[in-house]
Amino acid sequence: MVQDAAPGVGLRQTFNGASIGSVTQLNVMKDLVDTRSAEYGMIVKGKYGGEMRGFYYMGSNLYQSDISGQTVTHTQLLTSAQGSGGPLSWTLVHPSTRVRAGVDADSDAILDHDDLQAKVNVRANMEGAYVGTAMRSTLRDNSLLPATDPYGQGAQVDPDVLQYQGLAAPVDWALVELRNNATPTLVEASRAVLVQRSGNLMMPAGEQTITFPTVPAGNYHVVVRHRNHLGVMTFQPAALGSPGALVDFTKPATATWGTDAQKNVAGVMVMWAGDVSGNGIIKYAGGGNDRDPILVRIGGTVPTTTVPGYHPEDVNLDGVVKYAGSSNDRDPILVNIGGSVPTAVKTQQVP
Repeated sequence: MVQDAAPGVGLRQTFNGASIGSVTQLNVMKDLVDTRSAEYGMIVKGKYGGEMRGFYYMGSNLYQSDISGQTVTHTQLLTSAQGSGGPLSWTLVHPSTRVRAGVDADSDAILDHDDLQAKVNVRANMEGAYVGTAMRSTLRDNSLLPATDPYGQGAQVDPDVLQYQGLAAPVDWALVELRNNATPTLVEASRAVLVQRSGNLMMPAGEQTITFPTVPAGNYHVVVRHRNHLGVMTFQPAALGSPGALVDFTKPATATWGTDAQKNVAGVMVMWAGDVSGNGIIKYAGGGNDRDPILVRIGGTVPTTTVPGYHPEDVNLDGVVKYAGSSNDRDPILVNIGGSVPTAVKTQQVP
């Protein structure tokens, strides 16, 4: 006679405070999984850390959570459930279903909590580096691209990313912001990223999808900023959550906030270059202009002097600050304010 190999499947213990739930029964369930892992798996569902979560038991008193790379201990879960953390239910399942039942309900290899994070793929061009049909990677090529982002996020580039070639090569750091749906002046989160020659933005480790672990999936305005270019923001909030969501600022059809938010170069949109001071205004003359810092950077007296390095005054991102002569960093500022009235300004359209 064939006997059911796992009659305990479906057995459940729920803990909610100090008086609900049997530790003895839970230990029996855990022991079954520890000693008969081919027949039993165990999942945990309920409230943990103030939100609804899922886990599966890995053995040795460790649980995989529904966040990639995060594990918790048996003691942590039980202490939370017996305290004020909220109810948690332990359930025996067949081992082949523990991942789907515990942490990946749609079996898409993206854990459930990660599925609920705001995620976006973004494309954008920096005018200063844009030549022909792509951006140049001169900063990287000349070992001038810093390993740590310049926006104070503490992001570190993976050394392998610095070896990317062709259109995948990194051009410079940028900053992606998520703005509140109803109040677009409110920044919900920001991430330092790297811009590739193709215009694709990537995480410092090379992932194309930009994730915001502390922000739930939803509708957000997407902003791209750069240290010496005017930022740009979507006109409509974008639905973020799917890894396939794309915001392409390189396309003229992508509606952006404000008027003349980007520059059209032969049918390709690029972010306005020349905001050396980083104040959201491109200004050639008068107080607080973006031209004078270039002269100061090269020494302030001999206009033909050049200074190599990673500097905000390097408007064209070629790794050299240059005030006069061909490919200088002063002329793009004059061109972008109109080219004829030096007191004109170009203002960023991000609120």
